Amino acid sequence: GSLALEIGCSSGFMMDAFREHGLKTIGIELSGAFGSYLRENGHEFFTSLEGLRNAKPNIKFDLITHFFVLEHIADTRSFLEEQLALLDDDGIIIAEVPCVNDPLTSLYKIPEFEKFYWSIAHHYYFSPKSISSILDCIKCNYRVVPEQRYDLSNHLRWLETGKPGGQGYYSDIFSAETIESYRSDLIHERKYDTMFLYIWK
Repeated sequence: GSLALEIGCSSGFMMDAFREHGLKTIGIELSGAFGSYLRENGHEFFTSLEGLRNAKPNIKFDLITHFFVLEHIADTRSFLEEQLALLDDDGIIIAEVPCVNDPLTSLYKIPEFEKFYWSIAHHYYFSPKSISSILDCIKCNYRVVPEQRYDLSNHLRWLETGKPGGQGYYSDIFSAETIESYRSDLIHERKYDTMFLYIWK
């Protein structure tokens, strides 16, 4: 069976999903908080990539994923190169990262969102251009795919209340078509909140 590595696996909810699809999984979780929970659920995990490499020096993965991890890493290039070294020749890395073109900061002026968004825990805020310039320095193939996670209702509630949590709030008012066309218009205008990175050898 295929082998997947999730970096920043948290409580293991994505690993559970991978396992349901027949993948063998290993996790990396830096915080000790979820250790016993992961073990109880039968997940193998390490607290660092180095720990994984020491324990399993010849291991290769078909799939490596991380969601909202890359922006917390100080040395982006080394972090990605380490993963490529762990990747099977026909494997793939799939990562999701926030995009600095988020419409709530690039399109609308919402002081409360500015306070909410910019975090000291994030080393970097990536745009498609900046993440591509890093990937261009690495021996790999890649695609950057734009995504807009938060919907029209969420944006309207931010504008109304200055607070998060409005996802789906007006879904009984706006049709699915309206919500989707708002999403696709934002992506078309390059004002979107996240990006998927697909990286392979």
